[in-house]
This record gives sequence, structure tokens and C-alpha cells, in this order.
Amino acid sequence: MKTLKVYVNHDDEAEIACPQCGTRSTVSVERFKGRKDPVKVRCRCKETFHVVLEASGPDVRQTHLEGYYGKLPQCTEWGKILVRNISQVGMGCTTLTKHNVKKGDKIRITLTLNSIGRPLIVKDAVVRVTDDKYLGCVFSNPLEPKEVLPFPVAS
Repeated sequence: MKTLKVYVNHDDEAEIACPQCGTRSTVSVERFKGRKDPVKVRCRCKETFHVVLEASGPDVRQTHLEGYYGKLPQCTEWGKILVRNISQVGMGCTTLTKHNVKKGDKIRITLTLNSIGRPLIVKDAVVRVTDDKYLGCVFSNPLEPKEVLPFPVAS
């Protein structure tokens, strides 16, 4: 049986994607708070799998920030992204066009804030989740708290 890692946000919700059919659902996981062992999940398509719940921390910020990504090691082609959430350890983004990135690929992310005077952030990351145009990434080196705090919060 497959086991997936999912991140729990500050509202005790997790977005779970079925490995069989790809259906994504955001569900409350409050009753499983603090549980370390995998939780058994059954999708509408009848697929059964386990998820391990991992707190993403209080510093996850929901945002709508534009940036670019390129596949390492060369980064010869760059694609535009819209960052949906970001924390010190990683981010979730949507590519504006279909991508050729796979789970485990290394990518370089470049982001700049809309505010004048904010620095450009360049980070390498490993892709942990891919789904159509969505990429979930873990940074090779965590962001400093001061790098995460200035990101605009989505309304």
C-alpha cells in the first residue's frame, strides 16, 4: 500500500491527492492532530493508501507571487510560476504552462517581491509533488525568517 506525506496547514487542513486518479481534496485533519503513524485514506475511485501528516509550521504564508523556475543543472529554459504558498523550508506553485518536471528533479526558483527595494530571492529546490501544473518543492537550504516574512499574504 502506498504512503504519501502531506502537510497540514495552520487551519488543521491538508490537501491530499489520490495517487491513482489524481483527485485532490482539502480535508480537515484536526482529529488526527499529533498522530505520528500513517492514516488510512480511501478515495472516491476506491483506491486505498496511507498518508503521513506533517505540520508545515506556523510560518507558511499563502500568497500570489510571480516568479520563474528552471530545471537544474543547466536552467537553459525558464518557465513562469505563481507561488501559492511559501515557508522557510519550501513552497507550492503553479506553472503557467505545462511543465516537464518530475518528482525528484532539482530546480532553481527566482522570486522578487512587488515592494520596491526588496531583494531578488534565488533558491534551489527539490520537487516533491507534481500534479498537472502544480509543483510542491523543498528548498535545498531553508529561507531565513526575514526572507519569508515580507511575502504578501493572499486575501
